[in-house]
Amino acid sequence: MKLNKIIVLSLFLVLICFIGAASATEDVNDTAIADSEIDEVSAVDIEQSVDDNEITEIQSSDESNKVLARGTPTTAKDWNTLRTKCEKTTDQYITLTGTSYPIGTYITFKNSATIVGSDVSYITGGSTSNTPFVNNNSALTLHFINVKFLNVNAKNLLELDGTVYLDNCTFDNVQTATGHNSVIYNTNNLMYLTGCNITNCHTGYGAVSNYNSGSTTSPVMYVDDCRFINNSASVEPGAINNCGILYVNNSEFDGNHANWWAGAIHTHTNAQTEIENTNFRRNTAGWNGGALFTYSKLKIKNCTFEDNNCTTNNGGGAIGAYNYGSGYNITIDSSRFNYNTNLCYAYTNISTTSVGRGGAISVLNGGYLTVYNSNFTGNYAKIGQAIAAATYNYENGTGGNPHIKICNNKFTDHTATGIDTVVITGNDYIFNNNVFINSYQNTIYTGTGNTYNSAALPGNLNSKLNLKTKLRATNTEILSDYQDHDVVYVNVSSDKDAEDDNVHGQSWDDAYGGLECFVMAINYLHNNGIIYIADGRYNEDYGYEYSIAHGNFTMIGQGPKTNIEKIITTVYGGSDQNSTHNFINLSFTGKDFGINANFINCTFLGSISISKGLTYHDPNHVVEYGYAQTYFMNFNNCVFKDVNTTNALVTLYKYGAVNFTNCIFENITADSIVYRNDINYFEEDGISFKNCTFTNCKYNGIADSLANFDDAVVIEDCTYDSEVALGTTEVNGHYYINATKLKVTAVGTSISIKSNENNVIVNLTDVNGNPVANAGIIYSIAGTNASATTGADGTFTLSNLKGIVNITVYYSGNESYLASNKSDNFIFKYNTAVSSAVNGDDILIILKDDENNPIANANVIYTVNGIDYNATTDENGTVTVSNLKGKFAFNVLYKGDTLHTASNASNTFIFKYGTKITAKKVTATYNVAKNLVITLKDENGIAIAGKKVTVKVGSIRKTLTTNAKGQATLKVSNLLPKTYSATVTYAGDDTHIKSSVKVKVVVKKATLKVSAKAKKFKKSLKTKKYSIVLKNNVGKVLKKTKVTLKIKGKTFKAYTNSKGIATFKITKLTKKGKYNAYIKFAGSKYYNSLNKKVKITLK
Repeated sequence: MKLNKIIVLSLFLVLICFIGAASATEDVNDTAIADSEIDEVSAVDIEQSVDDNEITEIQSSDESNKVLARGTPTTAKDWNTLRTKCEKTTDQYITLTGTSYPIGTYITFKNSATIVGSDVSYITGGSTSNTPFVNNNSALTLHFINVKFLNVNAKNLLELDGTVYLDNCTFDNVQTATGHNSVIYNTNNLMYLTGCNITNCHTGYGAVSNYNSGSTTSPVMYVDDCRFINNSASVEPGAINNCGILYVNNSEFDGNHANWWAGAIHTHTNAQTEIENTNFRRNTAGWNGGALFTYSKLKIKNCTFEDNNCTTNNGGGAIGAYNYGSGYNITIDSSRFNYNTNLCYAYTNISTTSVGRGGAISVLNGGYLTVYNSNFTGNYAKIGQAIAAATYNYENGTGGNPHIKICNNKFTDHTATGIDTVVITGNDYIFNNNVFINSYQNTIYTGTGNTYNSAALPGNLNSKLNLKTKLRATNTEILSDYQDHDVVYVNVSSDKDAEDDNVHGQSWDDAYGGLECFVMAINYLHNNGIIYIADGRYNEDYGYEYSIAHGNFTMIGQGPKTNIEKIITTVYGGSDQNSTHNFINLSFTGKDFGINANFINCTFLGSISISKGLTYHDPNHVVEYGYAQTYFMNFNNCVFKDVNTTNALVTLYKYGAVNFTNCIFENITADSIVYRNDINYFEEDGISFKNCTFTNCKYNGIADSLANFDDAVVIEDCTYDSEVALGTTEVNGHYYINATKLKVTAVGTSISIKSNENNVIVNLTDVNGNPVANAGIIYSIAGTNASATTGADGTFTLSNLKGIVNITVYYSGNESYLASNKSDNFIFKYNTAVSSAVNGDDILIILKDDENNPIANANVIYTVNGIDYNATTDENGTVTVSNLKGKFAFNVLYKGDTLHTASNASNTFIFKYGTKITAKKVTATYNVAKNLVITLKDENGIAIAGKKVTVKVGSIRKTLTTNAKGQATLKVSNLLPKTYSATVTYAGDDTHIKSSVKVKVVVKKATLKVSAKAKKFKKSLKTKKYSIVLKNNVGKVLKKTKVTLKIKGKTFKAYTNSKGIATFKITKLTKKGKYNAYIKFAGSKYYNSLNKKVKITLK
């Protein structure tokens, strides 16, 4: 035998029960009821009702449809790196290794990139004028995996063509522009959203848009396992704007809002949406369709719509539709609509424009609506509490009557007086097999199999006179055809006789009363039905086995004063042995239970037995007819009190298992609480007590068995008012057990959280300050959960934390220690490093944290030659300082902020001035003083004094020093006369760049001066001496210079002496007369040639 099966099944049965004293109108098991009703409808009924509007299986973006992410593995520590990788031309597999990624220049994808986030990385910032992620290439395949977008502003956040996969991504507090803008925008092709959370986003046209202006079939989107929570749109819809093909599966839409249409999803003209296994709760629309609105094809299967609402006349608290560009075509299968509302209550006339239609569903004019196999509970609108299908002239809408098929549905608790639950305009409808329970429906629509609150009973049940006799008769005489109601109300004090044909037990006012009320209620109950029982004492003069003709049911009383006596349940004789009975808020005085049962909040005032009924029948028949199995009795939050017996409080027979959870036993005197009276047991037979309380009880044992049954007994964590011991005690063939595990009184715990440098130390102690070692801890930082285990000292340390750390620590406790939790906030500053370096003609200041991440928008102070300047770092953490010259000290100071430490840096930089040498062309005459004037200035035209310049011209090689005016001069008149190209060079220094220039220098030959006078000689003089003086152009005598004198055809030469005097000796000139004498200097490399005429006279 496996005891864990008892425990698991016990828990399962408890979960499926409907706990608590519900109001008398509460339908605690309408899912099961609806299913049973649908099962009773024939295939022909469904075929006729539904016709050709079949619901096809929704397509799912399963793994076979997915393209594996691929690309060159790489990382991105910041936004700029991410952008660079996304814009490469080869595919990239990018892992985000940073923390915060402030949005910078937008990204245009140029490869099939995969972006993989981490627990700590998130993309943030941005502006509503820009779209951070753009893809215009339909050939690309993009993957976003575990990427978080937090506190983002964008025009559209993701505007993507191609095939796109968004897996396990988070979009929280994203604000877009208020036009046709969305967080996620599928512009074309395929997009898959899987496991994504889209929360607290505000957009213009939905958190997600599936839209292409040229096609309603090219944008295709799959949404699987996603959550859309608390999103809003300034226009419409709150969550998904579908203008293409949309498949939604296994997702959740909660608290979304649109100012216009569709709190959750809007399906536009010629688009199509299919939704399956999805919940829509608390979505709201200012206009039509609290959750969904459509102009075209919409298929819904196995979905729940709860507490959605709209506020407009056309309405649809959950779903709205009308013709606009294309006809609506809605098919709804196996779905639930609970408490949806159209809040527009103003008038009562269907033709007015201010009255809300359709608490759950509203369709307008020509189109198709098919609803089947669905449940509607507690919806409300002024016209059509659940469904309204109307014809009305509507702005921009197309006319015509709606085509309606409503089949196999259940409408419960639509209680507004005078307002039909279903309203249909026109005669184009099929209305079959619908059930109205506690729902107003005055208009009876043509159809088959419909059941209304006030409808007459079928003819074969018009007489109840012999029902009691039949109930007492053999099992085969009780036919299921007599079962008529999903819900029956019973009040033993009512004056409405249950045997009266005009009493149907469908409300408290019409409750079954009289002696036979209890029996009648059982007989007229559908499988999975509910009996509501008023306070009173129900004790007929015989035992009745009401389970024989029934399977599952729930019986709900008002509390301990709802007392049922002599109740017996058994499977023998034809009942389904797998049925389950639920008893809630009832009081019992005894008898036997033999069918699987859940007792919740019940009181027992006498002894009972379990599975006794089977012991009276032939054991071979029990096996042969399939009754040989364990039947489970689960008691939850029940009270057993005031019983005095010499036997057991509960006698357990073969084929029985009892499970007591959170039950109270008080004032009990018995041999045992549970006595197992057989030495054999069957498979899963067993006894279980968990967290029960025993007060003022006298017994030999809680569990007792004729055989050692301890392997099938669990008595643990119970509370006693006396000492108990573990183990089995045998007394006279009885095996008594009081506890298999004693309850440990848990000690309170306390959590402290302290910081030390960049570490957080968590300490878990008990109330006495003792460490709690080896305890499993869950901690949450920035919304991400992780686990840790305390050491021997009760602590664990989280190291290397940075930034603002909001930490919450949870200890769930165990049987020894109570749970506790603690939250705290810390700021761990990042260390920073500021540096400065030459970058071309500028200085680049760089500010980074100790993880090498740039620090943007930070104020830095830089000092140049003692003067302070303020600047702010850009997105790369840099500041560029320009227009600096010379040699100077450069200091940078970052004072830090709440997240960063201070840092500083000093440096010396030299930025040389450009220089320019100027010199004008010089023309000089040899020996006549003339200078080459050189001027040296910087790039700003300022003279540079005291600098060496080198001049090379002809034979001159000389270094000169500039004066205060930046000038230097060189005498060039002593150069050999000719034309020169002079080179002037400045070699530069620490603060000046070198420069040079070439200039033209021209030195001309000088012209000599000759002093020669006319002279008279006697003709008789044989040698006549004639002297001249030769001087240069500056009056200096020329020595050893050849000159000639030509007179009367004869030429004489002479050389100047040291005084520049040249004396010619004229001979052979003897005739008296006057002669012209010509003095000539032939010229030299320094001087021009010279001719002079003088008069020579002979007497």
